Amino acid sequence: MDIDVESFRNRRNDQRWNRVSVGDVIERITCSTPDKECLIATPEATVNPA
Repeated sequence: MDIDVESFRNRRNDQRWNRVSVGDVIERITCSTPDKECLIATPEATVNPA
């Protein structure tokens, strides 16, 4: 049986963790520890450093 990893048909994520987006994770970290930095990256790690 081949596993289709490209389409979203016949997929269901019943577990909440499988539906969490990156934005949700960042928001949770920000709300739980607002005085700490959430993401730290060097200019070389970004696609378009400003």
